[in-house]
Amino acid sequence: MTGISKRLECLIEMIKSRESHSLADIGCDHGFVPINLLESGIIEKAVAVDLRDGPLDRARQNARLAGASVASKIRFSKSDGLRDLRSGEADTVVITGMGGRTIVRILEEAQEEVLRSIKRFVFGPQSEQDCFRRDILDMGFNISEERLIKEGGKFYNFIEATQSTITGSKNCWSEADFIYGKILIERRDILLLEKLESDRELIMRIISSSESLPKDRLEELLSQKKLIEGVIQLYEA
Repeated sequence: MTGISKRLECLIEMIKSRESHSLADIGCDHGFVPINLLESGIIEKAVAVDLRDGPLDRARQNARLAGASVASKIRFSKSDGLRDLRSGEADTVVITGMGGRTIVRILEEAQEEVLRSIKRFVFGPQSEQDCFRRDILDMGFNISEERLIKEGGKFYNFIEATQSTITGSKNCWSEADFIYGKILIERRDILLLEKLESDRELIMRIISSSESLPKDRLEELLSQKKLIEGVIQLYEA
């Protein structure tokens, strides 16, 4: 499939990096992710889930355009999150295109039997990444990989996670790890450095352009700036 965005290319490559036979795409939108993976033979079947008729109609149309061999392997479901997913129906689940707290709610509302049958999750929280990382670690997930992509001037995070029986795994995480991603920091991800410098520049602009910032807001911004500069120093070591 041609014409997909740089962001979706990154997501698809992340899914391809580990063996998978079946996939559920929650919030499927246009359905490009399962269609691409089926066309390339990476997976054998898929479930495309969305809460709205419009995205599901687009996904069905794109699947038909890809051919009967692809369309016949996708089950389309109008549903909220994982509520309609059957136990064992997907070994990989993708949940992207929504805020971090929404993704956490979807996980909290899922049936335990369904969650246990899923081997790997790939999340794309579009907001509240720090709270999202804390919450899924508290829920017993292990973050095994992260990737950062920039498209249209915006940064997007993809977080791979598996369920873990180990508790307390977030004890070794710093505040910067929750905000920017422990794996990305440890890897000294070059795109993360660009994001760090961009965030620092934004904070400095806010401080310099406002002469009447409340004291608590100014202290908050200075604390954020100090945290960012601490991570940037790791790149310079």
